Amino acid sequence: MLLFGHLVHSSFSAFGAALSVLHTSLLVTVAMVACCVSAAHAATPTPGAASANSKAASQKQTSAKASNSKTVGSTAIVSQKPWTQSPSGEKATNPALLRPASARTNAAPKASAKVSSKPGSKTVGRKKADVPDLRSNAALVIDTGEGTILYARNAEQAMPIASLTKLMTSLVVLEKGLPLAEEIEIVRDDRDGTRGVASRVAVGAKLTRGDLMHLALMASDNRAAHALGRTYLGGKSAMIEAMNRKAQTLGMTHTRFVDTSGLSSGNVASASDVAKLVQAVAKFAPIREYSTDQDHSVVVLKHATRFRNTNYLVTKEDWLIDVQKTGFTNDAGQCLAMKAAIQGRSVVIVLLDSFGKHTRTADARRIRKWLEAHPAQRVAQVGP
Repeated sequence: MLLFGHLVHSSFSAFGAALSVLHTSLLVTVAMVACCVSAAHAATPTPGAASANSKAASQKQTSAKASNSKTVGSTAIVSQKPWTQSPSGEKATNPALLRPASARTNAAPKASAKVSSKPGSKTVGRKKADVPDLRSNAALVIDTGEGTILYARNAEQAMPIASLTKLMTSLVVLEKGLPLAEEIEIVRDDRDGTRGVASRVAVGAKLTRGDLMHLALMASDNRAAHALGRTYLGGKSAMIEAMNRKAQTLGMTHTRFVDTSGLSSGNVASASDVAKLVQAVAKFAPIREYSTDQDHSVVVLKHATRFRNTNYLVTKEDWLIDVQKTGFTNDAGQCLAMKAAIQGRSVVIVLLDSFGKHTRTADARRIRKWLEAHPAQRVAQVGP
């Protein structure tokens, strides 16, 4: 009996130990399940958490950019690719990467007030759109009423002036008081002195000095200009000396004459000098009349011969030209000098070394259009 009781007690003890082990296993299992659920819940982001994470990432990126930039003086230089590839393959600086540190990133750069439109020239307080786009190498526009320069480019540079020379030729003849009605015969020397150029004033023709001056100024006839010099008191050399002396009197400091027609490239002047000459000759009625006539007829060896003006602007009713002269040689290029009324202003226009047959008159039109658009225009462009 005692033995039976001992066995029963042992059995209950073993059962209790088994229950204890089972209970411990259940607790471990429950704990593991709880851990898994907690981990899964933590892996699922909420809207608020996503926003916070995005903000944190943005702040981190901004900090990284700040650490890669530096400030020199008052200009912030961002350390990123500072150039773009140009079509020519050269590196072109990106101006958006260089700006004041205090400027907003979307602020547009201000346009510069000084714009250079031609090599060797500069604009004074004007944008490029406010100056005429001329093709002449040297140009000058003067308001003679106010004595102000409206436009200038290479105005002090001496260069060949071709047949603009004939303005001075005519001026010294008139100042000498030689009679315009005197008849002059064209001789072989007049032909030889202008060899290489065409002329319809044939050797043997007899024309008045006035007719010769008319043809020299209007039709730019070189043989007529040579005859004016040959018949000057003292001959051609005295004529050239008088021309150079008159240039000095007028203050034409960059001017030199070596012939009376302008065929020689040794006849040089600056645009500024030519402007002084134009204003001087405009005081003489014969030069104003002869240079602006559309055409003129003379008798050459019993044949009536009609000559036309080399400047077609004199045929335009919308141009009020007081005096003008054209010129051309290979060295001088296309040249034009004239005094005209534009927008009620008396204006002298000088154009030297233009290229192309119609460039000089096209430039004159551009100047007129520009003056009409800027009636109060002062100095627009100043070159050397």
